[in-house]
Amino acid sequence: MGAFFLYKNDIDFDLKSVDDIFTRKEFSKPKYFNLGEYKLWLYKKQLIDEQNYYYDKNRNSGIFSVGTLVYKSGSYSESLKKLFNDFNKSAIDYDELIGSYAVLFYSNNKPVFLIDPLNIQNIFYTKDQQLISNSFLALMCCGNYDLNKIACLENLTSGCITGDDTMVHGIRRYHHLYYENDQTRIPFLKNKTNVKQPIFSSNGFHASVSEQVELLRTHFSKLAGFIQEHGVDIGLSGGFDSRLLLALLNEIDAPVSVHTHWKKFITPEEKIAKLICQKKQLALKHYQITETADMSSNQLESNLEESCLFYDGHARVNFDWLPNYRTKWYRQTLLGDFTLGMNGIAGEQYRNYDNTLYDRQNFREWLKFRHIGYNNIFALDKDGLNYLTDYLSGKISHLLGINPEQKISKLHTKRYHAEIWVPSGPGIRNNAENQISYFMSPFTERYLLQRSYQIVPYLGIDGKFEAAMINSLDRELAGIPSSYGIDFQRIPAGYTTRT
Repeated sequence: MGAFFLYKNDIDFDLKSVDDIFTRKEFSKPKYFNLGEYKLWLYKKQLIDEQNYYYDKNRNSGIFSVGTLVYKSGSYSESLKKLFNDFNKSAIDYDELIGSYAVLFYSNNKPVFLIDPLNIQNIFYTKDQQLISNSFLALMCCGNYDLNKIACLENLTSGCITGDDTMVHGIRRYHHLYYENDQTRIPFLKNKTNVKQPIFSSNGFHASVSEQVELLRTHFSKLAGFIQEHGVDIGLSGGFDSRLLLALLNEIDAPVSVHTHWKKFITPEEKIAKLICQKKQLALKHYQITETADMSSNQLESNLEESCLFYDGHARVNFDWLPNYRTKWYRQTLLGDFTLGMNGIAGEQYRNYDNTLYDRQNFREWLKFRHIGYNNIFALDKDGLNYLTDYLSGKISHLLGINPEQKISKLHTKRYHAEIWVPSGPGIRNNAENQISYFMSPFTERYLLQRSYQIVPYLGIDGKFEAAMINSLDRELAGIPSSYGIDFQRIPAGYTTRT
């Protein structure tokens, strides 16, 4: 749901500053829980009047949640109760647990955390683990911390901070590959979603398309009740992923609200979004806003302050703080009466997103161009670039489980995008939006990603695989032109050559 702040009873820190941060974020007053040697402040979502906990006062045990989760196709409250019951029986079915979330169980006088398997939901903790929260800014209020300069440099160049680093020393971000459970720490359950070593499919292109489509159909059928209850808002562009998302939502007859962003001139995305809405008889939300270049200094300062709070102090790739369409008030306006948002991030797994020609590449060179960025390579001097590359090479090779001295495969570049880039970069949107309403990124579910790795041999150097998926789901939708200058019913040979 909204937010939480957990702290040990016997420590001294500035509680008022923490309370002020959540007040400035526009949360209502929290619920307070005494959990053994810890105290918990739990805030509900700002636009939804629904409890984000299930608590048995007589037994002093319960489940407390932030983010969005669906368990065994239940409503939110049903999901929490089912999950808590299965936790107490040591019988959690991880393959039925969907979303980006952080859950705190408290039972038998012991707290235990469970985080979504991609670590999209942020959890931060101090080195001694006396303070834990999903809000980085809340922990920043509790002490004086030294700047983590190399992590800040990664953020400035790539728009991400990978692994368990944050912008300061003394505060860590939870990541299952870095966190070690011991008797002095609150344990985190290992999320046991069924994960196997990817085996490339040998079933051929068309059979593989059908397999991926059926996996997604099954996944969305599990979400159907939740989506029907809340209604879903999505953004439309001229690309692949939002169209694939819309096709899947249409299959379950979801109540869908769609929007596209306003510009001073008519963009290809706007034209295509209007065509899609005309074909599918959808109303397009398209609100006129002041563009960044035309804002007054007061407007810019206001957006910076609001977005700093909304994104919890994190500026990430594609989510800078100045544009109006990245502000909280804009998102609230788009949601209207609906209380669930979705995006198509990680849909890139179904196409050759990077237009990669070679199956294997030099890892360090790939890292420079893909993660640090082409322009930033030339903004750094030689020593600075080597220092940053060494730092990132160690982290990202560890996260991928590969030898940094060896070449990186196309499979590992797909894993990098889904398992590293999304959670440490644009996944910040899930954290921001889950403060106010429900929000999900369906294509980031780990079991879907694991199965998508099987199709790497069929991706080619273009988007023909994802186009075929859209065409399989909705031929009419696939036939609408895209911002690539083609429709998705058939990828012409000339497009493949240009790509």
